[in-house]
Amino acid sequence: MRNEASKNRSLKIAFVVNAERLRRLDTIIREASGAPDYTVGFSDGTNVHYNDVEEIVKQPNSDKRSIISLIAGTPETGEQTAFVTLRNADAESPSVEYTITGPQRTVVYLGTQLDDWIAATRQWYSVGSQFPRLGPILAIFLLIVPFLAWSFIFQFFFPESVRMGKTWSWVRPTFIVFLYAFEFACFKLFPRGTFAIGRGTERHEFLLWIRRGVLATLVVSVIASVIANLMTRHL
Repeated sequence: MRNEASKNRSLKIAFVVNAERLRRLDTIIREASGAPDYTVGFSDGTNVHYNDVEEIVKQPNSDKRSIISLIAGTPETGEQTAFVTLRNADAESPSVEYTITGPQRTVVYLGTQLDDWIAATRQWYSVGSQFPRLGPILAIFLLIVPFLAWSFIFQFFFPESVRMGKTWSWVRPTFIVFLYAFEFACFKLFPRGTFAIGRGTERHEFLLWIRRGVLATLVVSVIASVIANLMTRHL
């Protein structure tokens, strides 16, 4: 007896898909059907249909016409179907989503393959998918942290001014606005979805370099602040 089954999974995660991972996805889709189809969405509003994954890998993926979505699927006329959707633009929709239908054994097998593939593309900062309630807490934290940081930094670096009651009215709002701008820039360093093919590979590598630089700068700054504070206390 043949048992029909289906599986659908939708995730709001950050992903990186390069040429190697696209080819791996193509292999998985071909196990459901021998002729996968692709629809690629570009930032200029066009959607292009492809029959060969290598055509996608060869796309320039330039800044003016970057890839923002990809749909990989099988013809619906087959006995078993598989559809995978990747998005990096629509924040309200799942960034990774797939649907499989067919015999139970096939659905279980392909589902495992796709789950492993998604795990390989998932980025470490995709904490929102594991902890959905963390989003509002993080938003509140990012909203109040500039005010808390102002109080801490002002008292840490200008203790004499605090004791004497001195205030610089223009410094506080400027500093807080700067921190909000810094938070916004940091979010840009952690994109929701990345298609690391063509020029997208250079953009991805540049963001990785910036992240490492920012992290190293923060670590050095904290260490230097602690050392300066200890030296000041012993003088």
